[in-house]
This record gives sequence, C-alpha cells and structure tokens, in this order.
Amino acid sequence: MRTWVDASTVIALDAIGEVALLQDLLGRITLTSEVAAEVFQGRESEALNQARGTWIQVVPTGLSSTRSPRASSPSRKVDRTWACSACCWRGWIGA
Repeated sequence: MRTWVDASTVIALDAIGEVALLQDLLGRITLTSEVAAEVFQGRESEALNQARGTWIQVVPTGLSSTRSPRASSPSRKVDRTWACSACCWRGWIGA
C-alpha cells in the first residue's frame, strides 16, 4: 500500500526541519510527479534531497499505476484529485 502525501505537508515539515517525522510516522511515502515538482524546486533542505529515492518515492501519474474501477470506459473522463490531511490519502474525489 502506498501512502500519498501532498506538497504542502512535505514543504511545511521541511521548513521547520522536521521532514524526518514523515519517515518516522509513515515509513515510505509516495509523491506524484506533479507534487514532486512543487516540493523539489531547489529550495529544499539537504535532508529532503537525500530522502528522494530512498524513503520518498516519486511516481508518474498514469492510469496504469492507480487505475480506478470507474475508469474502465475509454469515453469516461477521469478526474483524479489527491487530497491530503494529516498525511493520509483520501482517494478518488469527483471521478
């Protein structure tokens, strides 16, 4: 099971020097490539940079990796909205 985390959670914890708290609480976390682009902009700490690829996994957002049962029809537009509160993945919203 993947634990998805949003950019604001990672950025806020990194800003106060507590990004390791995510690893302590969740072990491995997963960021979408879009979230990773927000998080890794050159202003992040060395600790966060070193975590990328180790306990922070970045995955592309394609339907093949996280396919919704509702996405089986090719004519149906899928709206994948990731929402995170207190470091948890809520799932499919508005699909």
